Amino acid sequence: MMRKMTLCLLAMLCTAVSAIAQATPPADATIETWQATYAMSSSYGNDEGTEAMQVAFKGDDVYFNLPNPLKGNTWVKGTLNGDKAVFAKGQTIGSYAGVTYCLAGSTGTDITDVVFDYNAEDGVFSLSDMFLLLNSGTTTVSYAAYFTVFTVMRQTQQPDPELQEGQTPPTGADIETWNISYSFTSGGETETDTESMQVCFAGSSVYFNFPNPIKGNTWMRGTLSGQTVTFAKGQEVGSYGGTTVYYMGLGEGDVLCDIVFHYDSANRIFTLGDNWLLLNGSLTKVSVLGYFTAATITKGNSEETKPDVVTPPEGLRTSEYSMTAANIYFDQEGWVTKNVRYNVRLGTSGNNVYVQGLCHSLPQTWIKGKRNASDGELTFPSGQYYGSYKTPVGMTYDFYFAAANYPTTNPTWAYEASFSYDAQNVVYASHDLIALNSSATEMNPYEFLAGVKLTKIYDRAATPLAPVLTQLQPYSEEAQYGCLQINIPVESTTGEGLLTDKLGYQIYAERDGQQSLYTFKTTLYKYLTEEMTLVPYNFSDGYDFYLGGSAIYFYEDLKDATRIGVQSVYTGGGERHESEITWIDMPQAPAGIATVATATGTATYTDLAGRPVNRNYKGLVLKTVRLADGTIKTTKTVRK
Repeated sequence: MMRKMTLCLLAMLCTAVSAIAQATPPADATIETWQATYAMSSSYGNDEGTEAMQVAFKGDDVYFNLPNPLKGNTWVKGTLNGDKAVFAKGQTIGSYAGVTYCLAGSTGTDITDVVFDYNAEDGVFSLSDMFLLLNSGTTTVSYAAYFTVFTVMRQTQQPDPELQEGQTPPTGADIETWNISYSFTSGGETETDTESMQVCFAGSSVYFNFPNPIKGNTWMRGTLSGQTVTFAKGQEVGSYGGTTVYYMGLGEGDVLCDIVFHYDSANRIFTLGDNWLLLNGSLTKVSVLGYFTAATITKGNSEETKPDVVTPPEGLRTSEYSMTAANIYFDQEGWVTKNVRYNVRLGTSGNNVYVQGLCHSLPQTWIKGKRNASDGELTFPSGQYYGSYKTPVGMTYDFYFAAANYPTTNPTWAYEASFSYDAQNVVYASHDLIALNSSATEMNPYEFLAGVKLTKIYDRAATPLAPVLTQLQPYSEEAQYGCLQINIPVESTTGEGLLTDKLGYQIYAERDGQQSLYTFKTTLYKYLTEEMTLVPYNFSDGYDFYLGGSAIYFYEDLKDATRIGVQSVYTGGGERHESEITWIDMPQAPAGIATVATATGTATYTDLAGRPVNRNYKGLVLKTVRLADGTIKTTKTVRK
């Protein structure tokens, strides 16, 4: 779903390890693909999943290729005894930060073997009334993570290779652009949208490049017969959380079935039949990640024609302004008000005025308004289209600029937002609410900005505020990278705004008490054309570096650092000024269970790039809390 997945693991108290070497199935064992469903907990939160898992049998021996956060999957060996399968404690699972972890069971405080109940007729292993631990010893409980639920089921049906290979259109086939309007439900939330979609006809075969949150779009092949197109169930969508997801129909009586669309050839319209279209995590049983209850595919103009985005005139000269406001949004903990400050660009052409960056999620987009020549007041009509915002899991949302009347608890639509002008201080201020809206004609906001003020920034010498490290994902041998997330304030120590084209940041590493400036090398950072120590605030390659330090990936040359530091650098007014260095410890050996810190501040919710998200956001969400000992704890979840 993303090119880089996070590995977040805080292990518990280390004790001496008495581990058994890893067991692997013998060459003549029968290895099958089963399905594992589990619930796992660690100090970084809870994780539930369903994924394919290999199971092997040899006589009375059974082997599980156990999923785990230390190595991904590790073989463990058990013994079948009637309706039980017993896995000896002490089998090596993997290591983390120099500590070896092994398999163990526990019913409370004591360490035991791991016991599964086994139903041979149905092909089901279920963890008995106990915990399955990834433990650092075989005598006392000192785990990195533990499973409270673990069920392994035989897959009675395997994907049809010919069906999967035939999903994509043949080479040279004519691919057309159609439009799809749909209603999609996942995680208890329903989304309706209209977007373009590719359709291909090849003889009696019809191919849909169907939208989905797993891969964005995935081809599926159907057979046209008269006014009906039938898509065989079991065509692969992609992988989510280690589980293969399939297109399936859901018919009467909740039975999995083929997917049927009705085709009006005269008007070139496909309509989903009476069955639902599932994104299903199994070939044999209903295991729904999301489902479409309605889908209409048409050739021609979309039923909802999206307006053009604002394009400024060529050669428009702009100045940078510091925008301050209260950001108001509804999150999991209720209404939240947070003071924000970021920069926008403002330029005029005659009586027209253009502002870029007001939508922080789409910072390159513009809105257009009018400037009153007599008093300098600015007005911006509601309903302007910022563009489409695509989440990390492929869901697309349309963002519109809209003005609203107070109060924030019951805002009403306003036809324009006005900004008064303070000529002496070169400040524009609005008394309207500014909404990031989902509609061009009615109030349906994602969030609001209140008390918006735009203050012109001048090229003056200033000392920048120190950066804030919002997350440190340590280097992982498994993933072969680590990640920093930084908030670089666009503000000086005296409260003045800073020009972003004169602002940058640099990274420091501390090893054995010695601090050194870090160099980003072209041998590791493939989109750099030359080595770099000072990273410009506005630099992004869309891979290792993201705007404003919102995400920076690093590699093995930083894995041995004990601390990471970040420093802002500002060159306004022809002078170079540096902030204090913000340091954060690089996690090393697992911490003891007695020293697990507690949260002291309010949790913040962001996307992968560090942007705050509200309750409407779909996709990967990072929850960050600063703990009492100063460390930062981040957990991840996927809102669907």
